[in-house]
Amino acid sequence: MINKVHYLICCFHAEWKKCLDPGEFPKRASRMNLSFGIKIVILVIAYVFGGTALPQVPYTMYNQGLFNSYTWISKRSTIKYFSKIDILSRIYNIYYPNDNVFGDLSNNKLGRKKTIAYRNGSEKCAMVPLKGLMTTTTNPLQLLKPINFPTLSSSRTFSYWLNSGAATLLSEGWADSKPTEVSSTPDVDVNTYIAQAQATGVQAIEADLNPWFTPSIPTADYSYADEGKLTSNAIFYKPDSDIVKIPQRKTTKTLWARGLRPSIVFLNINFNSDVQAATSTSNHSDVFLSLAQDAVSDISKYLISVKQVVPFIFVGYSPKTHSSSYDPEDEFAYDSYYRNDRILYKSVGAIAVDGPPSMYMSSVNGGSFVTGRKLPYLPTEYLKFIIGEIIWAKKNSIAVYWYASPFQQDSKGTPQYGFDTLFDENTKALARYLSVSSSRGMNALPNYWMIGQYSNTASSNSPGNDTDVESISRVMLDIISGPYFDRDHINPAVDAFMIGESRVCPT
Repeated sequence: MINKVHYLICCFHAEWKKCLDPGEFPKRASRMNLSFGIKIVILVIAYVFGGTALPQVPYTMYNQGLFNSYTWISKRSTIKYFSKIDILSRIYNIYYPNDNVFGDLSNNKLGRKKTIAYRNGSEKCAMVPLKGLMTTTTNPLQLLKPINFPTLSSSRTFSYWLNSGAATLLSEGWADSKPTEVSSTPDVDVNTYIAQAQATGVQAIEADLNPWFTPSIPTADYSYADEGKLTSNAIFYKPDSDIVKIPQRKTTKTLWARGLRPSIVFLNINFNSDVQAATSTSNHSDVFLSLAQDAVSDISKYLISVKQVVPFIFVGYSPKTHSSSYDPEDEFAYDSYYRNDRILYKSVGAIAVDGPPSMYMSSVNGGSFVTGRKLPYLPTEYLKFIIGEIIWAKKNSIAVYWYASPFQQDSKGTPQYGFDTLFDENTKALARYLSVSSSRGMNALPNYWMIGQYSNTASSNSPGNDTDVESISRVMLDIISGPYFDRDHINPAVDAFMIGESRVCPT
């Protein structure tokens, strides 16, 4: 009895985080024989009066905070409890029309003949294919403001992803690599991002080879950022600890410990040059192939939520290295020189092309370029080679993602890190170009688009508002609104989890 009273006083004294946070929940409380109704009252009061201590919406608390770390309240009990009080779901839906906290109340769990009403008396919302993902390395806080891209957000056809730099910046409360605090609530920010990604149906990260979740690969074969560095992959997951070092001698929880469960990992296979070096007969050696396959296998062993690893394609047109007798558009598919690369991509089932549109497009092929600059920076053969890779992949049921990022054409420094004044126009121009580029009866459109940037300066294009022509959110909106996807040639296994709830419920 004393323990019960102490626990209730703790909660009613505004120490909500100590009372309900999975990482700090008192062990004695988890053993208390509290009635289910009291537990629900504690949860509701903590959410209503807890302030910033419990920033998560009930949906997140329901799916992550209450059930994954302990069995204080079981999902089955919760489902039964709420199923008896239909008015609760109706009231909740008035105030949180975009949440689906009652989404688990399905007839297969309750044994009912008819699915329970979800919102405002409607049936379960339809599931729709996701068309792409959006990210930013700098200004990651802008991803947490869907109110700035309402039209894009209401489409429900995209999700988000973070690379290690963006995840660390979000955890620090910084906008870019300058250690200037722009948010005083980084823990809240990271939890909000995770909840937002969870609500889309797809969670994703971009990773490099690293000792934490690709441990089979000798660290001598690649370079990586140590824990505590801005771009360390330890921010996502550590096998032996939930706590990770971040810059300025700080510590925080890994995203995995916070509840992020990625279903997709976009992988940079960044071996050292001696491992990646081409031979006279092969673009990549048998050793490279074996190591790359081991890395892919490792990820799903350690990040057990992962359903698909998507390597960024690292094979490009290189006539100085290999003189092929094939046309650039047919070279990858038929030249024995790329045999090991084809084996790898077939074994994985998905690829991602990293191609900044403004690096390729010019007035010659439907795009634009800054006056005084001669574009494309790369000859047309480079783009034709990529087109050949995409078509080969789709013919082999390999899912294709295209990552479109800004490329500042009139930059005096590194073009990739500047503001692209033609980002929107050239991305759409590239999409149109891919749609009319065909070989053997198939166009070169990807199955999914990735729109974002990985600049190290906050001056580059950012998510912004979806009414800002060159913002990432506007480019994402324009792309998903057009006929720029191949839905006829897909990898069914990948497409099965690239879906989200439309949330456009019938009335």
